[in-house]
Amino acid sequence: MNTNGAPERIVNDIIESIDGDHRMPSESLKELVETGLLTFDGDASSFVKWLHAYVPAVQNRPVDLLSSSVGRERVIALLAQMEFGIVG
Repeated sequence: MNTNGAPERIVNDIIESIDGDHRMPSESLKELVETGLLTFDGDASSFVKWLHAYVPAVQNRPVDLLSSSVGRERVIALLAQMEFGIVG
């Protein structure tokens, strides 16, 4: 189990589905997935759908921002804002 209670298999499955050929740093992706699962109350399907949907707050699909460290940080920050009800 990871820190937010999601089985490690779920975290790894999501990482595999969003990483593709980018080969992003695993710790960075793990943090992103764990934050996303926390924000989406453990609903992996909704989190993955959100990653692939256009999000006006980032003017892009979050998954398209994950290839750079700045983009990953931006997505993690947005998830944290969503978790605490901050609209930006």
